[in-house]
Amino acid sequence: MIKSKLGDSSIYTDLGTNNPMPAIMTKLRAHWVEAVNEGYISLELAKEVVGITESMMSSADGKPSTLDIFKPGTPFFNVFPKVHKLRIPDLVPGVKLPFRLVTNLSKGPTSRADKFIAVNFLNQLQLDYCTDLIQDSTMFLQKLDHIERTTEMRKDHLIFNMDVEALYDSIKREQVEIAIRDAIERCRPNWDEGFIIWLLTSVHMSLDAAVAKFGGRWYQSSGGVATGGKLCVYVANIVVYWAFNKVIYSQPCRFLVYFYRYIDDGTGGWNGEPVQFFRWFCKIYRILDRDYNLRLTFNVKYACNFLEFLDVNYRFVNTILDTDIFYKETDAHRYLSFKSTHPHYTFKSVAYSSFLRLRRIIIDHNLLEFRLKEMSTFLSKSDYPTELLNSVRNDVICKSRDLTYRNKEHESKKFEVGWVVTFGPGYGEVKSLVKQLNNSLSASPLFSNRETPALGVVAKRAPNLRDILFSQRDIPAVMATLR
Repeated sequence: MIKSKLGDSSIYTDLGTNNPMPAIMTKLRAHWVEAVNEGYISLELAKEVVGITESMMSSADGKPSTLDIFKPGTPFFNVFPKVHKLRIPDLVPGVKLPFRLVTNLSKGPTSRADKFIAVNFLNQLQLDYCTDLIQDSTMFLQKLDHIERTTEMRKDHLIFNMDVEALYDSIKREQVEIAIRDAIERCRPNWDEGFIIWLLTSVHMSLDAAVAKFGGRWYQSSGGVATGGKLCVYVANIVVYWAFNKVIYSQPCRFLVYFYRYIDDGTGGWNGEPVQFFRWFCKIYRILDRDYNLRLTFNVKYACNFLEFLDVNYRFVNTILDTDIFYKETDAHRYLSFKSTHPHYTFKSVAYSSFLRLRRIIIDHNLLEFRLKEMSTFLSKSDYPTELLNSVRNDVICKSRDLTYRNKEHESKKFEVGWVVTFGPGYGEVKSLVKQLNNSLSASPLFSNRETPALGVVAKRAPNLRDILFSQRDIPAVMATLR
């Protein structure tokens, strides 16, 4: 399965048995030394992110930090079967499942640098540049409510969704720099040209550093953008918006009522005739395929019929918005087993979040009641007790539908200092002890005016067998012995 994908020379390059990581790390450090010298990054940040030391700045023979956090592990490949792409009748023994090959770069040579670039530059840049972007289903529901208030979507109008096939493999490397430059010119016109060049070089280094080991040989992503890196989603979003803006948004069509996108998936509304829609779609399909190497698939329905986008089914009945939950046909509806060793509040949180998700999505009260009962059935199959489910369901059904985001920055802390313990024997005793300590502290002048307790218990998962036997960087070696 993996070999067939790695054998595609248009996507992967076989580097042989020599480890490319040391050369990548040397190039990365030199790149960051340049950033410090030019004043783009402070020495303190460069030291914290990639281990640049003062000796490296003052001498060509200077040594980088030897701390383990700056030492990359061995990147490897993960295979994610796309079971949801098949229909139930197709799931028979021997079926060839479509799959996504993900390069696990969490311990890759540029992982720390990529995270810095993403958090400080590319994340906000994509949000400012990609005006069509939907971040989650809550934002999409907000957009739908706005459409209902401002637009008349009649039953003879159309709603459609589209998908970019194999997006990450389809992106051309030369498109990445053009798209990011366009985003910078539009949204960051005051950025220095020297810094822009350094940033673009950082992105290219990240794409080139997408190397992983399989079967004793190293492979490098040479075409497209490897999934599994810290920058892949930001790069993909910017490239897709750049292409869509050239082909769709900058060529206004009076029949296109709205269009929103989540990475490679999009949905829109059309108030023209079906033949006009198909002409328009065929036109943008040809241009995106020919000029941008992006191939689309689509589904279109009359607005009075349900259409899925993300986990939402939506339609407009006599211009009124109607919504429902969307499940893939192959969704097994399995949840964290109630028999597993987790704190009790974990199971309550699973039930609460599952019910609240339905409350947020579904508008019609009768349909909501049906879906909540259905969810109770799903959770019961994972051994959740009826008493717990009824309690949580009754709480959720009384709540109003709320699409606002919580502002966590202004939320008060539950406690000041966390007492971290492993959930298991002694956990209850520690909670009891912490409660006694808080009572004692609250009586002292130093803590008497505090609104929140001074101490709180934070439970972590106990080590499992895999944690005990080997760490993440050992996984490739273990996988090799199992083949």
